[in-house]
Amino acid sequence: MKLDAKISHIKVNDSTIALGALAKYLTQDIKKIGITGSVGKTTVKEMTHLVLSEKYNSSKTNNNENNEVGVPITLLK
Repeated sequence: MKLDAKISHIKVNDSTIALGALAKYLTQDIKKIGITGSVGKTTVKEMTHLVLSEKYNSSKTNNNENNEVGVPITLLK
């Protein structure tokens, strides 16, 4: 696969911060839902995704990727 890009690379000091910043910038106009609590988060996440995906283009984290690397990767998909 060949990419037609004028920039071959971007140098960053911290790739985790850069990944988060990129995801934030590219998804700034997308509505997001955060689910918190000590019990039932995965169930609520699955149910919320199921309901919203009936009408909207919806995505969710796979497995337990709700960390500073997994969330940006999910958003960039």
